[in-house]
Amino acid sequence: MLPPVSNNSRRYERFDVRLPAKTVDKDGREHEATLTDISAGGAAVSLSAEAPGQFSNNAFVELQVEGYDRYKGRVVREIAGGYALEFEQSPEERERMAEEVEKFRAATRRGGALDA
Repeated sequence: MLPPVSNNSRRYERFDVRLPAKTVDKDGREHEATLTDISAGGAAVSLSAEAPGQFSNNAFVELQVEGYDRYKGRVVREIAGGYALEFEQSPEERERMAEEVEKFRAATRRGGALDA
């Protein structure tokens, strides 16, 4: 089972993952990335060393993870090598996102690794 991140003070329980991802900025530029944790309210993303430019706070980003939905949100803070993203969602979309997070958890219960 996918363990929750320790010392979690966020509104939503988050889970460590290591999945290849892609981010798309407001100008449509794609950046290779790694999804490092996810919750119903947001995610942490590490950018590859080759990813050009940095995302500033409040920048719009679309996060794409193969086999899962696309997640739209805004950068809320920079972290080492990447940024934290808060999803922009209606209450209905947040409910659907909670179901998506459960898919991540279910994959690990079946023995599937969430490592790239």
